Amino acid sequence: MKIGIIGAGNVGTGLTKLLLPRGHGLMLSFHKEGEKLRSTAAALGTRAGTVAEAVQFGDVVVLATPWVATAEALGQVGQVPKQKILWDCTNTLKPDMSGLSIGTTTSGGEEVAKLAPWARVVKAIPPFAEAMRNRSEVGRERSDLLSLSRIFT
Repeated sequence: MKIGIIGAGNVGTGLTKLLLPRGHGLMLSFHKEGEKLRSTAAALGTRAGTVAEAVQFGDVVVLATPWVATAEALGQVGQVPKQKILWDCTNTLKPDMSGLSIGTTTSGGEEVAKLAPWARVVKAIPPFAEAMRNRSEVGRERSDLLSLSRIFT
C-alpha cells in the first residue's frame, strides 16, 4: 500500500520506521526545514515530497502534525481528485501541555474533517511517539505493531 505521511516529526517518522519494513511505499512531507525533511526521508530509506505530493501519492494519508500546525499542513493539500482515507494521529493538546486547544464543543477529528473535505477521517493511534519506539511483546506480536498489523497487512 502507498502511504503519504503529513508530518515528519516523532510520530510521522516513528510510523515510517514501523511501516516501511512491512513493504509499504511511503512518502514523508511537511517539516519546518525542507532539507531536514529530505535528509530524514533519505536516512529512513523513503522519499520526501510536498504535502500535495504526499496526498496524491498515498492510497491512505497519515496526518501526524502538531495540532498547532494541522490547519497549515492541510491548507497545502490542493485539489484531490478522489476521496481518500485520512488516518488522523493529531492530538489537540496545547503546546505547553496545559490542556486541550479544543474539545468541549467539538473534537480534533471533527475539525480535521472540516479542513479535509476530500477525506474520510479515521481518528486512530494516540500520538505517543515514545510508545511507538519502545517495543514490548504481547503474545507473539510486538505491542506497537498490534493495531497496525491489523490495518496494513
